[in-house]
Amino acid sequence: MHTFHGHVLQGYFASAEQRAFLALERRLARASDALVAVSPEVRDELVDLGVGRPGQYRVIPVGLNLDQYFRVAQRAGQVGALRRSLGLPGSTFVAGVVGRLVPIKDHATLLRALVDAPDVHLAVLGDGELRSSLHRLAADLGVADRAHFTGWWADMPAALEDLDLVVLPSRNEGTPLALVEASAAGRPVLATDVGGVRHVVEAGVTGWLCRAGDSTGLAGRMQSLAKAPELGRAAGREGRRLVAPRFGMERTVVLHRELYREMLGQRPPGHAGDATAPDRRGGRSH
Repeated sequence: MHTFHGHVLQGYFASAEQRAFLALERRLARASDALVAVSPEVRDELVDLGVGRPGQYRVIPVGLNLDQYFRVAQRAGQVGALRRSLGLPGSTFVAGVVGRLVPIKDHATLLRALVDAPDVHLAVLGDGELRSSLHRLAADLGVADRAHFTGWWADMPAALEDLDLVVLPSRNEGTPLALVEASAAGRPVLATDVGGVRHVVEAGVTGWLCRAGDSTGLAGRMQSLAKAPELGRAAGREGRRLVAPRFGMERTVVLHRELYREMLGQRPPGHAGDATAPDRRGGRSH
């Protein structure tokens, strides 16, 4: 069995490397009894790329232990550390982006959006190969005083408590764990509608979606939430209410246990996904 939490077969590597990885994944899929994808979109993209047969796939959402995000407010002295390190008072509207500083995450579009969201400060949590170039872009755009690069941040639950909004501008995603964690922390989310994002963000309920590369859409939503933060707080409450049943660890454990039992003899090899997650051409799906 092999699980795809996403894939790196489009947009991550140079074309020659990408073709090599694709050929390898196709070969390995032929030797696999079952393939697991974390969202229907990831499954469909892989099938379109010729990785595995539709009947091999089972869709099983990611599952996380979310207790640390639900309980962070009980930890005296931890909440507020991010804002203190950035020198920002509680009244400042702070959006945050969590992730590696690499091209596929498209921080550049978010920095361009910051130009047209003058009431927003942006905390960039994470590090990576593009840090220097993103610093330069922020300076060139005139937003260096509102774009705060923190590097790696160890206490993510406490950091999320300090944010008014979590933004994900990626050009490709499987199931973005940063958004699952943000919802568990009660933060509203704004993300690009790519990959499995729409299975994490319920548009207009727990957050908002826009097109990949749409700096205007990102800017407009961030600025409107800075002007009316109560809308974001309401979305955050809904996200917190809905996240555990969808992405809690217990559900994932049950679904994997069912798959293991099927693979151990209740169904012939190569047909582990037939009963519950056929391809997009019809049938049921988890």
